[in-house]
Amino acid sequence: LAKYAASIARALPRDARIPKELMEIGDRILTLDPRHTGALWFTGVARAQTGDRAGARERWTRLLAELDPKSPQYADVKKSIEALDKTGP
Repeated sequence: LAKYAASIARALPRDARIPKELMEIGDRILTLDPRHTGALWFTGVARAQTGDRAGARERWTRLLAELDPKSPQYADVKKSIEALDKTGP
């Protein structure tokens, strides 16, 4: 599932919306592996894109727990959460 999701994600333009199919695959991946960092990231993006800020925050907060706090990815996710906070509850 993860390889299939990655192939779909790689085919998307950089700022494209996450397709429903990819979000559903991500949710399935997280059912099998709740700590899967890729699925936590892109399902959070999908939720943010649909206006589900609480859902995005939940996914990204879980993702932060999996990342090294000194890594660039951690900083990027933290900025994404902060951006959610700036747009409202």
